[in-house]
Amino acid sequence: MVKLVRRHPALALLPFLLVALVAILLARGREAKAVLLMPDVPASDVTTTLLRAGLDSEALAAAGVSTGSTTSVVTAVRNYLNAHPSDVSSADSAYAAAV
Repeated sequence: MVKLVRRHPALALLPFLLVALVAILLARGREAKAVLLMPDVPASDVTTTLLRAGLDSEALAAAGVSTGSTTSVVTAVRNYLNAHPSDVSSADSAYAAAV
């Protein structure tokens, strides 16, 4: 994985982009709550995406994310995946091509 990140440094930014997305959605207040009601993505896809980005429960706890805020993080990721359904498959293809 380290070799891949050295060759493609942009892959190292994925976890930070997801955290930034969550922060932006949480900062939007009521508008974000209306958007957060789109449960189209299966829970397994959200879990897989979070784990690939390094955002497991231990990482979120280490970052100071409270238990109540974890739901907001997961919902924000789900909404992002709903809005950008091809991003994960594109990243997988890019990873496979790089390896």
